[in-house]
Amino acid sequence: MGRMRQMSADKQKQTIDHTNQSIVFLATTSLEDFWDTSKSMLFLGDWCRRYSRRSFWVHLGGEVISGLWKDRQKFHKAYHYVNDVYERLLQLLAEALNNMHGKKYSNRYWRIVIGPWLSYYISVLYDRYMSLRTVLDQYPCITTIGLSEECFVTPRDTRDFITLVSDDSYNLQLYTKVLIFLGKDFPKKTLKAFTEPRIQPGQKFSLNRRARNLGKNFVKFFFNILIKIKNEYIILASAYFPYAEELKIFLKTGGKVLPLYKEKIELPSCPLNHTARIKLQNIGWGNSEFETLLKNLLPFDIPQSFIESYEVIEKAQYSYPPSPKAILSAVSWYLDDAFKHWAAASAEKGTILLGIQHGGNYGIDASIKALDHELMITDCYYSWGWKRSDCVSKVITLPATKLVGRKKIGASNQKEGILFGTSGSPRYLYQFEYSNNYEFGEFFDWQFRFISSLSPKIRAEVRVRIYHSDYGWDVMRRWADLFPDVNIEKWEIPFKKSLENCRLFVCNHLQTIYAEALSADKPTILFWNPQVFEVRTEAQSFFKDLRAEGILHDTPESAAKAVNSVYDDVESWWNEPGRQVVIKKFCEQFARTSPSATDEWANELNQIVKRAVNEKK
Repeated sequence: MGRMRQMSADKQKQTIDHTNQSIVFLATTSLEDFWDTSKSMLFLGDWCRRYSRRSFWVHLGGEVISGLWKDRQKFHKAYHYVNDVYERLLQLLAEALNNMHGKKYSNRYWRIVIGPWLSYYISVLYDRYMSLRTVLDQYPCITTIGLSEECFVTPRDTRDFITLVSDDSYNLQLYTKVLIFLGKDFPKKTLKAFTEPRIQPGQKFSLNRRARNLGKNFVKFFFNILIKIKNEYIILASAYFPYAEELKIFLKTGGKVLPLYKEKIELPSCPLNHTARIKLQNIGWGNSEFETLLKNLLPFDIPQSFIESYEVIEKAQYSYPPSPKAILSAVSWYLDDAFKHWAAASAEKGTILLGIQHGGNYGIDASIKALDHELMITDCYYSWGWKRSDCVSKVITLPATKLVGRKKIGASNQKEGILFGTSGSPRYLYQFEYSNNYEFGEFFDWQFRFISSLSPKIRAEVRVRIYHSDYGWDVMRRWADLFPDVNIEKWEIPFKKSLENCRLFVCNHLQTIYAEALSADKPTILFWNPQVFEVRTEAQSFFKDLRAEGILHDTPESAAKAVNSVYDDVESWWNEPGRQVVIKKFCEQFARTSPSATDEWANELNQIVKRAVNEKK
């Protein structure tokens, strides 16, 4: 507990002399070469102070600016504002890009192709802008060090942008650009340019994975041949079906449903077309300061895949299946620009686009930009049990593809251990969503408060499952310093296997793994801050029932008390009839499974092909 008190003390603000602001230095990054420690320090956020470097910055004192979006009213206002800017700007960019490339694609096409990047970019830039504007209003005489313009980079594609926006260097670039726009002339330094290949956070390559893929190469080759010779088919692209279930669906549909196995196209960096990009500054932007900032920055931040490399992306469609009846995908709508172009261009010709839920918070969170996007671009959308009518897409309920083929685990006192599933989040905000509106430092504190509140006997049974991407939070080091005796489980261990081998599962966030556990009938205790994870009105009664049954808790202390109480006999607690009714009711709505799931999906996809063929006649 002494270490925890020390951490809390580190977070306390140090007083800065507001009467002598010229000596205050604003740190916008964790790159310490861009700090001037001879001055009083002001840190723009927790991301500036890496925990692994605590021994260096703890002696500097200074103030950490509190979370800009902790004020719920400000956050809600920002959420609606960036959505409004996105919708207006999407229409303008669609027209401009059609003119630039000599196309006549619909707004839907461009929503599919550039929508994900544009939504991310507006959110990112608005957060960086508002953070700096707020600080400058309070400290007009601060100084800082920016990134030299010769080091600026432009993302190659959407995937590259998401990689960059989690990186300190690129965010320093954005902060520098915003400060220049705001008329601030600060010293600048150079940094090694991003010339090396960039890998998406959390993306890993291993010999074992390559070996497993070799065993599927023949099947992939077989399906690729069929795709070229068949005329009436549906393409499955990252649909989240287990591999064996895809094969079963292929057989049950008489070969009408074919999995797509295609490597993602890696675009090389190329010289910018400054003439084309400057033309984007002439579209009808708004007049607010932020929209003027967008007018200046977006034309040179938009990925090359939409400007210089657009022809490469367009030509790539000829390596995809021609004219499928439908394309079914869960996650390919976001980072794969070549896939998005092929899907969007196919839709222009009449291909049906089918979306699938891929997150356990879908239908629950008060607002999810990803779900809003998917419901706008698809013709039909398959949920895990919930329904919606206020959207473009037709929502249909079917068993969750991610859960197809999984067996119930149930409660067993014969098993040992408590699996504590944690989550991760980039240090820099990348999307305005209600579930992203929390300080990650506070998120850590809730985890540590939970562990501290467990009895010594129970704590010895815990293994903490660390999220696959650290994002620079130095999670392992934090756990080692605070609770060196707690067992840490890394992501390499399959979650299903780990879940099967524990007696009790604990989860502190509203993401997919909690739904996986409940649907498997695994004894589960949940806890999170209801002020952060806001749920839709129609979902509130289901969570009220989980609270009433002692499954969901609003504080880590309450959750720990429940774990202390039920661990010795989880069977009696979990199998109590009233509790089982609540769990089944919840899963039917938000994590639906079925013993005949493969047959249900095969029947649905058969009907889609049949309707498409009849409409063509």
